[in-house]
Amino acid sequence: MAGFRLMTAQQLAPRLLSWASILDEKAREQAITTSGMPFVHPHVALMPGAHLGKGATVGSVIPTLGAIIPAAVGVAPGLILGSMGTASYVVVGKGNRESLNSSPHGAGRNRSRSAARRLFTRAQLRDAMKGIEYRDTDAFIDEIPAAYKDIDQVMSDAADLVEVRHTLRQIVNVKGD
Repeated sequence: MAGFRLMTAQQLAPRLLSWASILDEKAREQAITTSGMPFVHPHVALMPGAHLGKGATVGSVIPTLGAIIPAAVGVAPGLILGSMGTASYVVVGKGNRESLNSSPHGAGRNRSRSAARRLFTRAQLRDAMKGIEYRDTDAFIDEIPAAYKDIDQVMSDAADLVEVRHTLRQIVNVKGD
């Protein structure tokens, strides 16, 4: 495709891949240390712009069995997503060591997709999406905001972990089907 350049990863250590074109030595050492931790599976990835952080390299992604940890969350700006019909939040982590400098990554489901399709109707979806432009179709019933945890409660629970800088309100939602 014209105008696009494929970035390839450089292997810096057995379990460390880097897409960062410039990486200072301290950040490199920090990332190598993190990649050697036993919970890392299969490797740590450094994104362009990665730099030295508190505890882990900011701009790294640390996959584990069952979870992916974006290391920028907790000490750097992040985004905590609501559902397709609720607010999302731009946050800055407070660096809470007791939570391993982590934070929620979103509202999370409280109903499976199949349960949401059985429980909710298109009329309920329309009601939940009032004031938001979206494609009105049965295909999105499983994404109804009520199928997710209450984002306001999630944010209240995360008050010790993050500081809210901006609240983003939905005006349009684009999904494929």
